Amino acid sequence: MKLKTILQVGIILFSTHFFAQENLKDTIHLTEVLVGKKRKKRIVKYDISGHPSYNGITSKTSKMVCLLEDLPQGIIDNVTFYFNTGLPNLFKNKLEINYKDVLLSILICEVDKNGKPGKIISENEIKFLVPHDHRGSLTVNLRPLNLYSKKMYFGFNILSDISNSEKNIYIRFCEDENAKLYEYGTWYNSNEKDWYSYRKESFKLKMNIEQ
Repeated sequence: MKLKTILQVGIILFSTHFFAQENLKDTIHLTEVLVGKKRKKRIVKYDISGHPSYNGITSKTSKMVCLLEDLPQGIIDNVTFYFNTGLPNLFKNKLEINYKDVLLSILICEVDKNGKPGKIISENEIKFLVPHDHRGSLTVNLRPLNLYSKKMYFGFNILSDISNSEKNIYIRFCEDENAKLYEYGTWYNSNEKDWYSYRKESFKLKMNIEQ
């Protein structure tokens, strides 16, 4: 190989390595640089946060979802929920809290013509356990779903048998007058199961979306 060619190759390799390092250093959202291609993959963070509220789930509820809209475009990589954390732990006896291992599964529904949870997109494909001694954030990998972000109801099924007289799991929410949170189960003295919405709250959650 001629000396001139060797020098050209060396310069290209050095420039590519330097360019990739600089881009990774300058932005916290850029997770991968595709060298030699114009398109770059990056992770965009979607976050629902606000004034905290909490809910202890009982056996009356078997599903819970909140409306997600205005999501950044892309494939949802993972989601983070918050369990068994915050103020309720200061009043465990008064609130009749007895944490247990609880198995959940990701539940995703379309929005029907009335704005309620409609056709199920995914129900039991992604399962995860909230251990009784877990406190705080819990991240669930959603890559196997290959789920493109869009307006939808997002939450989980409760697969474990939980008590109606005590709280075996607590969910961290955010107060929001515009939120739509639905629970599927029985309402007060009714034995008929349906979707009910009675709180202006949404899950506190974070999502990583790959673009």
